[in-house]
This record gives sequence, structure tokens and C-alpha cells, in this order.
Amino acid sequence: MQGSSKLARFFAAIFFTLTCVLVAQAQVTAGRVTGSVLDPNGAAIPGANVKLNNKETSQTLTTQTTSTGSFSYPNVLPGGYQITIEAAGFQSVTQDVTVALNQESAVNAILQVGGGIGETVTVTAASEALVQTESSQLATSFQTKLVQNLPIFGNQNSLALLSANVVGQSAGTAGSGGTVGGVRPRYNVFTIDGVENNDPSVTGPASSVIQDAVAEFTLLTNNFNAEFGQGGGGQFVTITKSGTNDFHGNVFYYVQSERFNAASTAEESLLNSGQITQLPLFRDTRYGATVGGPVTLPRFGEGGPSTIDLRNKLFFFVALERRPRRQEGSSTTFLAPTAAGLTQIATLPGASPFVVNLLRDNLTLASVQTTTQTVLGVPNIPFGNVNTIIPASDIDKQYQTNIDWNANDKNQFRFRFSYDDFSGDQAGEGNPKFNNNVVFGSRLFSATYVRTFNSATVNELRLAYRRTFNDFPLQNPAFLTFPNITVQPLNLSLGPNGNLPQSGGDNSYQIFD
Repeated sequence: MQGSSKLARFFAAIFFTLTCVLVAQAQVTAGRVTGSVLDPNGAAIPGANVKLNNKETSQTLTTQTTSTGSFSYPNVLPGGYQITIEAAGFQSVTQDVTVALNQESAVNAILQVGGGIGETVTVTAASEALVQTESSQLATSFQTKLVQNLPIFGNQNSLALLSANVVGQSAGTAGSGGTVGGVRPRYNVFTIDGVENNDPSVTGPASSVIQDAVAEFTLLTNNFNAEFGQGGGGQFVTITKSGTNDFHGNVFYYVQSERFNAASTAEESLLNSGQITQLPLFRDTRYGATVGGPVTLPRFGEGGPSTIDLRNKLFFFVALERRPRRQEGSSTTFLAPTAAGLTQIATLPGASPFVVNLLRDNLTLASVQTTTQTVLGVPNIPFGNVNTIIPASDIDKQYQTNIDWNANDKNQFRFRFSYDDFSGDQAGEGNPKFNNNVVFGSRLFSATYVRTFNSATVNELRLAYRRTFNDFPLQNPAFLTFPNITVQPLNLSLGPNGNLPQSGGDNSYQIFD
């Protein structure tokens, strides 16, 4: 037993040391509820019981007012709550309060002397203020309904453009999200469920979020609280949904199409001049489903199978999305010999039979002569234009799984996992058989433990792992060993894209406390 105790202390010491060394700037994933409780004469009421009840999960947090009549809940998940304040000899007060991400909701109550046991006063006034007088931090929050109904096309970060002091970024500037407060976009910071989500290579978000899985998006623009210290631009904070005590879900389908969309200015000009008779192909669709609710576990006993209902305790939320996009591909033109021209080139002094056969087997030759070229000093070799279409289609597949466990009033656990795979097309050189795919992917997992020690002390520990990767595999693996060839006398390129092969990945391990 003594050896086990020493071993436990040893591992505890190691964990504490790692936490102190590796701890990063943590992004809080909750809001705060504060207030004061006074009597009709304005005197503080100490020891009043304050209960905060989540309307969707029935989780109840409790505290008492201090000697000055104040109370504080420093870490509360965003959502709708009902707060009840009780004190001996006074009528209790019940009020609805909305908790917003990274904002403070103030509830100041004046209790009337009780006229009878159990008498309650219900306050219907809204609790959220247009101006946050309790904090100098400037924030704009967008709730679920706005995230779903505004035309953001699957990118909740674009909501930032609806905030004050934010404009779209200028062409040629690095970064993503827009210019916040005049600061370049490359200094913006992106987080998902409190996990740092910055792509180290392009200064933008590394992982995306299913639009219908977003519970709330908040843009912090100035005077950030202490936990936001990674960048001088905007703080783009996204929180995903949690399950509730009731089962909820939806099936969604969003579509953009040239049949529905208005013509751009350039397209309108082409239509009016007769250069095109209809809008170019453009299909951008997103479809999927979400479902969430309480977890019910099977139980087997002498009385036969039954279920364990974990309402108020354990919740799940799952979202799936598939996004195929198709649009009219652009074309590229290069000059190539005709079949007769290549035959003539093969007879020229100095022409390599190996190169000629390579071109004959792999190059798309011109079908019609449109010009002539001089090759190896010999003029009038038949050449023609070859038009190839650059593919312009891709598909994105995502899913999100969230688990929330309210073990008791003191301990909460939150688990998040997201998966994203994107694949598109990229043209090769000289022949469509050299085309390759463009593959990007991300995996993001986080586990959060929230421990409430007392009404003034709450600790939030978060462990997270994120992996992002990219690859450009050939669509036909048979040409993996085919070289990138440039035939100088013909000014021709042949083979896979000249930047290939290339691939890469990034693993990020995060500890927040």
C-alpha cells in the first residue's frame, strides 16, 4: 500500500509539472452570471440561496450570496436559464436569464418582505444588455437561429463581417476572417469549443464546423480578457451544440445553382452581348442531418431487459454533412504537333526516338493544324491548338460528435470530436490522365473537465489533439513514377503537375487550464 501511495504521488507530481510547463492561453467556452441581492432599503442580503437552472438539461447550479449580497457563477455554458433567489423572511424571485458566450449576464434582485410562505415574484424583463457594462471586452454574438438562417454558406466565421469595425480583407492580404479594427487578417485567432484552431501555414482556421452544429459564434474585437492573448486581430470563437433532455434533430439541404442565382456583372455583360446563352454550370449543395438528446442505456436484470434513463446527466449530439460542388471548368490551351507533325519530327536529325515515343503515347496531339513551327532547325512542322478542361469539382465530408456528462453539481465533463475530409481535382500537363486529386483533412478531439470548488473558484482543464494533413495523389497510380518533362524544342510540358509530389501534416497537442 505504501508503494502504491508513493507511485500515485509520483505520477501526480509529473502531471502537475507538465501542466505548469505546457499550459497555453485557454479560451473559455462559457459565460458568466453575476448579481447582487438587496432588500427594499438597499441593504445587502447575505446568505441568500441562488439557484441557476438550465432549461434544456435541467442542470442546477447553487450558490449563496456573500456578506456584501453579491453572487457569481464564473463558468456557465451558453443557453437559456432560470434563476431563483430565496432568503428567509423575503419573497423569492424567479427570472429568466440568457447566458451568452464570453459575456457577463447581470441579475440584480430586490427582495420584498414576504407576505406568506412560498410566495414568489416572477420577473419577466430581459436579462441580456445591449451594452456590457460589467466588462470592457467588446463582443458580438450570433445565436443558433442566426447562424442557421443567414446566408453564410457553411462558414460561420463570415458572420464577423456583420460586426462593427470589421471589413472584408483587401485582395492580396494573407489571413482569413476580414480586417478587425484595422489589424491585418493574419493576426486573427480562431477557436472551436475552446481549442486553438489556427492553421500554422496560412494564418486561418485549420478545421471547419458543420453550420447546423454551431450553437453560438462570437467575435471579440477589442479589450480581450486575459485568456485571449494569442493575437492582436479578432477572436473568432465558435461553440458547437450539446444534447438536451429532449430529443431534437433536423434534416437539411442547402443549394446554390445557376438556375437560382442572379447573374454577376460580368455574366450579365456576356449574356447581353450574345457570347453566352445561359449562365455557366454552378452547383453548390450541402445536405445532412443532426440529432441530439439524453443517453439511455440498456439494463438487464431478473425482471427482464429495461433501460437506464440518464436525463439531467448524460447527453449526446451528432451532426453529419456532405457537400459536393460542381461548376464549369476553365480551359487551358497549349500548342502541340499534329499526328503528321510528330511523324515528321521523328525523322529529323537529332530527334530522340525515346522522346518521340513518349510524346506519341502520352501527349494529347492537335487534331487540326492551325500553324507551323520550326523544330531542330526545320521549318513548317504542322502544329495546332489543344484545349483541355481544368476540372472544377470537389466534395467535402464532415461529422461531429459531442458528449456532455454532468456527473454532479461539482463535476462536468465535455468531449468533442470532429472529422473533415475534402477532395478536389487538379489538372496535370499534356494529358488528362496526369490529373491529380487535392486532399485536405482534419481531426479534432478535446476533453474538458470543469470542477466547481466553491462559489468563487472554478477550474477548467482541457486536453486537445488536432491533426491536419494535405496530399495531392494522382488519380491514376500507374503514373506515379512518370517524370515531369519539359521538351524545350517544342516548348511543351508533359506529366503530373510540376509541383508534385508533395504532402504534409501537422499534429497539435494542447493543454489548457
